[in-house]
Amino acid sequence: TLKDTSFLTIDKVPFKDANEMRMYLDAVHQDRVHTAGKPSQGSGSFGGVLGSRT
Repeated sequence: TLKDTSFLTIDKVPFKDANEMRMYLDAVHQDRVHTAGKPSQGSGSFGGVLGSRT
């Protein structure tokens, strides 16, 4: 878990998947900023994106 402004580098990911991941992480970050203390429920939906890759 990244708890600061650290960087996460993932090699050899198709652009579409990388862009979806970036949008998801941005949304999770915004949700945490606006609703501090509320648990995020987005991780399950993103798992489907990663799980469907072949």
